[in-house]
Amino acid sequence: MEPAVPVEDTTAELVKLVARWSALFVRSVELSAAAGRGRAPDGVWLLGEGNVQIRERLAHVEARCRRSVRALQPGGPFDPTDDEPERDALSRRRGIRMEMVAPERAGVVNPYLRTVNPHARCGPVLGPAILVDDVCAVLPGVPTRQGGNTAWVFTRPEVVADVVALWRTTAQLSRPATETAWPRLTTRQFTIARERALGRTHAAIARAVGISERTVSHELAEVDRRVRTLVPAG
Repeated sequence: MEPAVPVEDTTAELVKLVARWSALFVRSVELSAAAGRGRAPDGVWLLGEGNVQIRERLAHVEARCRRSVRALQPGGPFDPTDDEPERDALSRRRGIRMEMVAPERAGVVNPYLRTVNPHARCGPVLGPAILVDDVCAVLPGVPTRQGGNTAWVFTRPEVVADVVALWRTTAQLSRPATETAWPRLTTRQFTIARERALGRTHAAIARAVGISERTVSHELAEVDRRVRTLVPAG
């Protein structure tokens, strides 16, 4: 992770960050639009359309990674069906360096963010971007005709270099998750909370985890207590 930027330089760096992201997003849309019209530039291809397809195909990209995955993630609500925790754990066991920066609000919208991504840091993320081995980038592109999300893979050197620069600036402006209010659950607590989000009963969770229903209730009460610390008092 890049060293932190001195406080007095933060405003100037934020201005540069906004300009860099804006230019990168425009470039991504232009190149993806050209590809969508059948004039695909070299080093640009469609990864997927819609959140489900994009997620599935990102898993294949991550599986082929050799060194590192660096993600700028604006964040979204918790999805208990997402197998990201298992994928990331497998990548870390393979020796892949997993890094993420997410904005403060991401850990509020998804209170399990820090648990699922123990490597996450908090910083000024303006839009999604993923770097794989610093040789290819995944960026949003022109939406589908129905307004759905699209993700595109870029291996063009100038685009990858821009994403690397964006990552470095954002990382410099980020801080550890330990300096945020994002809660960190135990593995068991997260498993139980995930099962509840999938609609399982206390009895079903107890059987699946191998604990008593009373313990399930106790753990869920603790999860709820930690999550409530993210919500400002009304």
